[in-house]
Amino acid sequence: MKAATPGHDPLIGNITEMTPTVSVIIPSYNHANFIAEAIQSVLDQTYPDFEIVITDDGSKDNSIEIIEQFQDDRIRLFKFNTNQGACAASNNCIRQSKGKYVAMLSSDDAWLPGKLEKQVAFLDAHPLFGAVFSRIQWVDEQSIPISEPDFYYANVFDVENRSRFQWLNHFFYRGNCLCHPSSLIRREIYDEVGYLDPSLANLPDFDLWIRICLKYEIFILDEKLVRFRHFEKESNASGNTVTNGIRVHYESGLLLDNYLKFNTLSELERAFPSATEIDGVQEADIPFLLGKLAVETGQNFKVLWGLNQIHKAFQVPGYAERTKNVFNFGYLDFIKQSGHHDIYRLAELLAPSVTPPVELNSSTTGSIDQTGTRRRFSWLNILPRRWKNRIHFQRDYKLLKSSPYYNEQFYLENNPDVARSKIEPLAHFILYGGNEGRAPSSLFSSKHYLSKYPDVATSGINPLVHFLRFGVSEGRTLD
Repeated sequence: MKAATPGHDPLIGNITEMTPTVSVIIPSYNHANFIAEAIQSVLDQTYPDFEIVITDDGSKDNSIEIIEQFQDDRIRLFKFNTNQGACAASNNCIRQSKGKYVAMLSSDDAWLPGKLEKQVAFLDAHPLFGAVFSRIQWVDEQSIPISEPDFYYANVFDVENRSRFQWLNHFFYRGNCLCHPSSLIRREIYDEVGYLDPSLANLPDFDLWIRICLKYEIFILDEKLVRFRHFEKESNASGNTVTNGIRVHYESGLLLDNYLKFNTLSELERAFPSATEIDGVQEADIPFLLGKLAVETGQNFKVLWGLNQIHKAFQVPGYAERTKNVFNFGYLDFIKQSGHHDIYRLAELLAPSVTPPVELNSSTTGSIDQTGTRRRFSWLNILPRRWKNRIHFQRDYKLLKSSPYYNEQFYLENNPDVARSKIEPLAHFILYGGNEGRAPSSLFSSKHYLSKYPDVATSGINPLVHFLRFGVSEGRTLD
């Protein structure tokens, strides 16, 4: 790989280093199997005026050796001695880059040839738009396109264009739906709204989209220009795992702080038309109004954030009296709400256990208590109390144990983290796996059911339990 330095042309003499139109940034980490495809997909672009800035984030495999095999003056490689995280590597690429536009490419993804040409043309023709995205082509670990109609993620990025305020509304209520490696962003965006937040692991791009839409319009080209990789075992950094699920909820709560940056009621009203319908609303009410909207969603992380905003508003002398007069909401209303929303699921934690424990497997042993009653003991007795105290656990366990839709061998083979954890697999599926979108067998797709019926997703009920207890009689289908 050659360094991008000033050179000499025999016809025109000394030349100075040219500034490329596009800076392609690639944060690289342990993707030796894919990094060459990623780089080559950039070199194969029909638009040639670019540089490639790569930061290797302390890879333990031979990623660096593969990168250095490319002999192209447009490639510059920076190396971290130790792993610092994808955001730190991405930010280093941005700081080292020089282009008018910045395009991000993950080291395990790839572009289709016309990606840069079409997106540069759009931003050149639409100066009021801060970023442009595209549709994506899902591929597997062998770079083969995924075309199965029941592939859960198939349409996750297939969303319609909106105004920036409509996007802010969508982000608030629905979450992220934009693909980072499909983006082309004006350089000045980063100077104005900030870089990626290194304290975020799962949602740094979503955080950036919110900050961008607070100031700029964005657009999605209706073409598949990115080959976006899906790992079958969810082993990619953003895979559907318990740890990522927990972190996503935490980070989602942090991201809501961005909405406090609304400066005017007009901005708030354009994003949330119902928020300012009450007469007498002032700009000082924005945090309180956003808090109320968040609480009304019923989603725990939003409820917590919303209650905190209302509480902070009440710390302003006299503000509680104002909210009582204008919004008919005072201290007692707040106190009632803070006790109504069981954010930490304490009702489950403190509820009496259902006894006696069900015998879950052949390892269950028995003993005689002082009353002469035989007690059954199983792995359930040593689980955290919040599991033992789930009121309907035993009922759901019996229901799914006898159901043809649950296959223990299938569940363990497709969820190696469950097998390693030693947690009883059906218990894991009931308490966590179902709502994480994990499939209990080849006959039932939790992801599809939750996606098809959003009310089930927000209810917190295990999707297969819901289908068997309610969905069948309600006429809900699995197709």
